[in-house]
Amino acid sequence: MLKEIISNIPITRQFTMPELQENLSRDFVILINETLRIDVTKNSSALTSADMEKIVVVVRQVYAKIFESRVVNPDMKIFVANSLLCRLYELWKISSTPELFFIKIRQAFTPAQIVAALELFMSVLQNQTWALNFFCEHKNIFPRKQKKIRTIAIFWHRMYSGGIERFLSTIIPIYIEIGYRLILITEEYKPELEYPLPPPSSHSFSRIILQTSRQVLKRFNEFEQIFKEYQVDLLISEEVWYVPALQSIFAHLSGIKLLMHFHHELNFHIFDLNRTLMYRLMDGLVNLSEKRKEFWKNYGVRSYYTPLPIYIKGEKNFHGRDPKKFFNTILYTGRVARADDKNTFPIVLILNEVAKVIPNVKLKIVGEIFHEDVFEQMKKFIVENHLEDNVEFCGYHKDVAPFYESADVMLNTSPSEGWSLVIAESKFYELPLVLYELPDSELLRDGKGYVAVPQGDYKAAARAVIKILTDTEFRCKLSAEARESIQPFIDYDFAGAWKKIFDDIENDTPIPPHNVENEKIQTFLLKEIWKQRAQTQAVIAHFQNLMKR
Repeated sequence: MLKEIISNIPITRQFTMPELQENLSRDFVILINETLRIDVTKNSSALTSADMEKIVVVVRQVYAKIFESRVVNPDMKIFVANSLLCRLYELWKISSTPELFFIKIRQAFTPAQIVAALELFMSVLQNQTWALNFFCEHKNIFPRKQKKIRTIAIFWHRMYSGGIERFLSTIIPIYIEIGYRLILITEEYKPELEYPLPPPSSHSFSRIILQTSRQVLKRFNEFEQIFKEYQVDLLISEEVWYVPALQSIFAHLSGIKLLMHFHHELNFHIFDLNRTLMYRLMDGLVNLSEKRKEFWKNYGVRSYYTPLPIYIKGEKNFHGRDPKKFFNTILYTGRVARADDKNTFPIVLILNEVAKVIPNVKLKIVGEIFHEDVFEQMKKFIVENHLEDNVEFCGYHKDVAPFYESADVMLNTSPSEGWSLVIAESKFYELPLVLYELPDSELLRDGKGYVAVPQGDYKAAARAVIKILTDTEFRCKLSAEARESIQPFIDYDFAGAWKKIFDDIENDTPIPPHNVENEKIQTFLLKEIWKQRAQTQAVIAHFQNLMKR
């Protein structure tokens, strides 16, 4: 089949993916045997350096010819080319000198080509652990140069409707202020919705909108061009990909540093133990709590903690709250989303319980409708329980200050939060908060200004809301605590903290020896948690199947 594709001979038969992989594996062996007289089925573990070089050259030539083919569509060309390179990776894996073999591959293919095939090799072909261990043990195979960080690229999807977007709007001017040139790379551009950014300038700030799809080869080809054109020295990724190691390997192959900003709680990622290896490949990992920083340090990761800047639009106009002034209003700000995201539906369950005691209570929901199905479920529940006069969907607003100032209690039912600017805002506006427990949150560490109830316990949340609405003294106490609690985060030296992080990465500051005993304990606990989670999911699936009968 490989011969037909590169010779532009039409292929009439339809192949399943396993058949296609099997055909390509067979054709690869034939190709190397016919071209070089090397039988890779027998001698693959004893290949000489000269053999490796010859094989890599042949594969590189065929790889290029695949994209010249006129008989297959572009997506199939990418799949065949990636699969061909994966055959080379299989030889690399069993070679007696894998580091030398990879250097040959690195010299023949672009970073985008290498990483696109690695995704297939690591995830689909189940070689993830081997590859991650290899790259962690052989970091010398990357073309790294000690150079000053002058230009920083930041990648995130968009610049509207979220905490990460607001963070970027605030932190980018700080990066520029401490002397760096910034390149912001996003997938979307909606200027009418976006948070403010510095004006474009060839010396300090540029904005780039990606043009390609998320297909790995196309996406990384575009990143390669951006890195070269803007002479990027450091990439900050605000997104943790499904296989974060691909970002690290791509950055290393491109000769730049990589810093990942970890916006999620630990439980968002820890169930894949390969991530402990992935983060070792990065130049730095910035966390939003001291607890998370220490967790990753135990795995030998260069790990940091910084809070997020608290940007409050119109903050100078806020001169304090009078909690004795009563609006009879509950506030929810954030996107309307499913249980594994913001878990918005329980707020109407809580409202229903509160309304039984305080019939004229009002709930204001401020945020975009992110999941339409959740919105429909909420509307149905509201109608069924006659709560139409108690709920107002206010939509998305850039300026949320008026909503905070005219509410009595804030409600948050999220299952997890990395930082939560919503919590920070509620504390800034001295608004008492009721939420489901978030034990990993730095903002809640001092226990002030809020009432936390067990995850999912909407009746306990309702009781807390009722107490705040009906007990003026308690409401005043939480309000005073909230402002006291947020002040250290407002006064935080963000410029100094980030400058130290960038300096450490620029200078390859040695990572302190990690605690091997702590690493073993953490890994053991994670495995046990993972087993319990798998067992729980199996039990749930079993009962769901029983209910269908």
